[in-house]
Amino acid sequence: MKTIVPSYYKLFSCIADKCSHNCCLGWEIFIDDETCNLYTKTDSDFAKHISENIELTKDGARFRTDENKKCPFLSESGLCSIISEAGEKWLCEICRDHPRFRNCFSDRVEMGIGMCCEEAARLILLSDTHALESDVAEESGSLNNSEEKFFAQREWLFKCIDEENTPENIIKSIKTKYPLVSLCESPAYWYEFSEKLECMDKSGKKYFELMKDWSEFETPVEENDIKSYKNILSYYIYRHFPKVFEGYLPETCISFCLLCTSCIMHMSLKSANKSFETLCDISRVFSSEIEYSSENTEDMIDEIDFCVHSSYI
Repeated sequence: MKTIVPSYYKLFSCIADKCSHNCCLGWEIFIDDETCNLYTKTDSDFAKHISENIELTKDGARFRTDENKKCPFLSESGLCSIISEAGEKWLCEICRDHPRFRNCFSDRVEMGIGMCCEEAARLILLSDTHALESDVAEESGSLNNSEEKFFAQREWLFKCIDEENTPENIIKSIKTKYPLVSLCESPAYWYEFSEKLECMDKSGKKYFELMKDWSEFETPVEENDIKSYKNILSYYIYRHFPKVFEGYLPETCISFCLLCTSCIMHMSLKSANKSFETLCDISRVFSSEIEYSSENTEDMIDEIDFCVHSSYI
């Protein structure tokens, strides 16, 4: 089975206590069964301490967090006490993997790092290429017809991103094959839509408000901004174009990726502090709000899907 990763993937490592937005804060942390058994069946004082901080819910076992959703094992120094006391092998699957994600196919697993992490966002935005690297750990299977078509479509999308020099030209090029691709509505519309979604991070509302009252998306013209646009769009295509296998039209998935990219760039270009650090933070916040709530992702894609299907009528 092949393992495919973007070129920047192997550069990633958690910056731990140097992180400004600790992933041990603000999230529900569910525990996989194997790790939960390790905690509950190991005879040690520390295992007992962990077990005392686990609660069972209808969705599974999770760590008992405080009113700010702070993990009980996040130390005052910003480090994980499970790692310091027992090592990384004692981490649950979600803590061990975050912010990594996987998309699985017949002959490969594609992995990446999510933009909800500030260090991942920084690496993605700084990347000079979206080139993919492959490791073959064992004999691979073979792609089915749908997968072969998918990878050909995605390679063509990456080519459009590479070869065109402005966001307008990228969209124009994509529409030659997928004419129904669009941003569907105005920034103001998507701001109002975001107000109906589950709020994952209240500090991010200031960024979404930058779309309020705007009838058109601000598009980048500076070289560095265009590079950022391409890197963000490549990330979203790599991660979310596989949603075609969930029953969505290619036009819907592409429109979702274009919309996410356009929202992030619009917020950045309209912000008072136009800096790389601000763009990183906006990318992180948007990813946290949209990508890291399955309900929000589904609601947004369904809204786009309705728009795309309406265009057929």
